[in-house]
Amino acid sequence: MQQNWENLVVKAEGVRNALQGEQADFKMSLIKGIKALVIDVKEFRHNFETKGPTVAGLEPREALNRLRMFSDEYSIRKRKYDSYFSGETLFGLPHTQYP
Repeated sequence: MQQNWENLVVKAEGVRNALQGEQADFKMSLIKGIKALVIDVKEFRHNFETKGPTVAGLEPREALNRLRMFSDEYSIRKRKYDSYFSGETLFGLPHTQYP
């Protein structure tokens, strides 16, 4: 019984060490993803302001099409934001402010 317990403790330590290494990789991936999203959000906002549905002189149908397109793109970024927000909470990082 004692031998089984010692084997279990050794195995648990090995798993813990492996997970710590993976945690660092996940954290670095999260940080890179957040930086990319910040840049993407800035570009998205610029495109919305310059090419979005509120551009002067658009026909109503074209404005509606652009609104739908930007709404779909916003949904993609919102899902990324939600995922990264959860990751920041998980790793105890401060939550990033997006433009």
